[in-house]
Order: sequence, then C-alpha cells, then structure tokens
Amino acid sequence: MAMWKESNYKSKTVQVSFSGGENTFLPSYKIDDSESSESRNFSSENYPSLSVRQDRLNNLAFGGGAIATISSPNTITKSGVNFHYVDNGIWKYSNNSDVIQTIVDPSASGTGTKLLPYTDASGSSKTAFLSVTKLYYGITTATQVTDFAVYPTYDIAYHKRRFFVVSYNKISYSALNDITNWTGTGSGSISTTSKSDTACVSYNNKLNVFGKFSMQELYGTGPDDFQLIDISNKIGCMSNKSYAELDGVLYFMSGDGFIYQYNGAGLPVKISEAVEYYLKNASYLYDVNTSHLVSMGTYNKKIYVSFAYGSSETDNNLTLVYDTYFKKWNVEDIGIRAFCNADTKLVGLTVGGLTIDMSSNTATGKDYGTTDISAYFISKNFMHDTLSRKKTLSDLWVLFDASPSGSLKISISTNIVPAFTQVYDSGTLTGSYYNQRVLIPVSQIQNVEWYRFKFETTGHVVIHYLEKNIGIKQR
Repeated sequence: MAMWKESNYKSKTVQVSFSGGENTFLPSYKIDDSESSESRNFSSENYPSLSVRQDRLNNLAFGGGAIATISSPNTITKSGVNFHYVDNGIWKYSNNSDVIQTIVDPSASGTGTKLLPYTDASGSSKTAFLSVTKLYYGITTATQVTDFAVYPTYDIAYHKRRFFVVSYNKISYSALNDITNWTGTGSGSISTTSKSDTACVSYNNKLNVFGKFSMQELYGTGPDDFQLIDISNKIGCMSNKSYAELDGVLYFMSGDGFIYQYNGAGLPVKISEAVEYYLKNASYLYDVNTSHLVSMGTYNKKIYVSFAYGSSETDNNLTLVYDTYFKKWNVEDIGIRAFCNADTKLVGLTVGGLTIDMSSNTATGKDYGTTDISAYFISKNFMHDTLSRKKTLSDLWVLFDASPSGSLKISISTNIVPAFTQVYDSGTLTGSYYNQRVLIPVSQIQNVEWYRFKFETTGHVVIHYLEKNIGIKQR
C-alpha cells in the first residue's frame, strides 16, 4: 500500500517530457521541469520528446570517400564544387575527391586568415583569401591582389558590389566589382572607432563592422555617401568566425563571451543566459590566443557555436546548439574550428582536421557509421511543493524508442553524495524499440526532500516522457 494513501498524504500523477533544453542560469531546483541542469548530445529534433542528436558523417567528397585530414585546420568554405581550407596559414582545396591540393603558401600565421566565396562579374565562382596582410583570389590557382602591409587585417566581406577589409582601426574598400583595385578611382578607406576591429559582415543592406566590444554600421553605396554609425560601444564580435545570419537575423558572440541576436534595428539582444555557465568558464576569458578560434554556423533553424570550454583549454572542445524556433539550447561534446554551408548541409572542420557533415538527417545513433553516440541528461531537482514536505514515489514509468544496439540507463539521486544510484539498465538492445514502456523501481524515493534523474544512452534513443505517481506529505 502506497504511503500517501494515508490521510496526511496528497497524491498526484505527473507526466514529464524533457524537451526544454539546458538551463545553467538558474539553480537546478528553479529551472523548468522539462529542462536539464547538465547534458550532452541531446537535441530538439523530436520535440517535445528528448532525442539524441543526429549522426555525423565524413563522406563529403562528391567523387567518393572521405576528404583527407587537414593537419592544422584554420577555416573552411565551399566555392563552386570544391571545399577550400586554410591549413596552418596555407590556402588549399579538395579537388572533388580525397586529395588536398595547395593553392598558395603566403608563409604567414593562420590566426588572421579568412576565406570568402564570391561570384565575379562574369558569373564565375571565386574565393578570396585574406592572410594577415595579403589578399589573394582564385579558385584552384591564386593571384595576389595587394599587401595591406601597415595594418594586420582581420576580416573581408562583399557588400554592394565592393570588397571590404577591416584591420586595426580602418575599413579599406575596393573599386566597384574589382577585387584587384584598392588604390584607384572608387576605392578608399574609413577610420573606425575600435582600436582592434575583428569582423565585418554585409547584413540588412548595411555593412556591420565589429571590434570585440564595439559595433558600427556603414550606410551608403560609395565614397560620396558612406557614413559610419555607432551602434554599441559595449557589444562586439569575438572573432571573424563567430557570427552567422539565419532567417534574416544576425547572431554573434561578443567580446564579453555572450551570444546576441540582432534584427537590424535598436540594440542586439542577449540570448545565451541559459548556457552562461559554459560561456563564463570558456578559455577565451583567460587566454586571448583562443578567442580567434570561436566559430559559428547555421543549419535548419539552429545556431552552432564552438569554443574552448575550460580555463586551461587551448582548443575548441564544446559546441552549443541554439534552436531558434523553440528557443532552446543543447550541448554537444565536439570541437569545430570552422563551419560552412554546402549543398543544403552544415559542414564542420573539426579540431582534428576532419571535414564532417553535421546535418546528416539520419538517426542511427552512430557517428561516421561506426562510433556509438554517447549522451546524458541530468534533470532539475524536483521538490513538488516546499522543501520541508516529504515526497514519495509509488510508480515511475518511462516511454522511449531506441535503435538497434542502443541502450538506456536511468539513475536517481536524492542527495549530493552519493550523486546517483542506477535503477534501470536496458542493456544493449538487439532490435528497434518503439513506444517501449518500462516500470522503474523507485524504492529509493521514500520520504525525501527532493530527487533528480539522470539518463545515459548509447546509440539513438528518444525519451518521450516519464510518468510518476507522487505522494506529498501534508504535515
């Protein structure tokens, strides 16, 4: 007989789905029932269910197998049929197979480099390569355009038929439709208010120019009417890879380490409160040498932000994923040096130099066809009423799906130490399971102040909901 059948217990049945994403901003007892206090490798793909993220693939070469590994990856883009890379400062491309060819070696550090795909006046696909102070263009061979020499350069953009390059406190612009003309008629430069410009992007019919802690917009179409307007002297952009546009909204990580969205009017709005624990413990706050590694990409209503998490980390090791439709954050344990969009896919260049598809739209639970995806999710601290009222669970059911070779473990904690006690282990499943309903032992949750759950999975698992029968002591 359940304890709350006595007169001093009030009972209720609660069904909880865990689709709220991660929330590290509030104490774990204050977050929403559907949110996690910590998680890895889950997604909102099957909202409102909790789902392991999609598979990652590395068979991106259109001519066959996986593209060869890049030894010291800096950045990536797609131009025409080829992927272009900066590998330790050297511009390279993949010739539609697993072969990597060198285009030009400017003998310069890769930290200030940028690739910009564009279409020239004749309609041909080209790529611009900005290397610290030198600018090149081409597709499989390179032509050096100019050497900005005095100013180290940080970013390049194509805006209203001109090329723009930002440097220390200056915007240089080319003549109309001419990447080779930086000194003749129609070219010129404009001073900025920042002492260290980091990025520029054509957005909302204006050129946005960033320092780490500043944001300006360039209005006009040419030297006769260019006007640079201040937007903020507190919010800027961390690096030349830490911004992206999605559905008419500009997203970027500022020099303060937080993530903002900007719709072209007013001030940018911070959207990263739910994952600020990670951002406040990122390496770029302790080591400026990792700030240029921060990278951002977009795919299918989602923003991906990769950075070095941990004060002593020297390279990207964590990726935050923001679902702009559901306004939810999830966390993936992978370091991406750069993202690009190619043929309706989101492509990531990993810290290890792999070119991978992060938008496979497949859910087998295996990365690269062989490696089981491991994921975990820690729930909020459930109190149900006040802390002083004791709680008892009579029944606990879980409804889930799983792929072949997948597994699900469930643990419960009612105290800080020991952290969790395992109460269910599906073992390695031999077939596909759909709407599998399992009764979980709950003898551990008897007269407790609070409790929480931990799910651990391998393979592709979808947790639809938990259903629990709770008794709350009234006196």
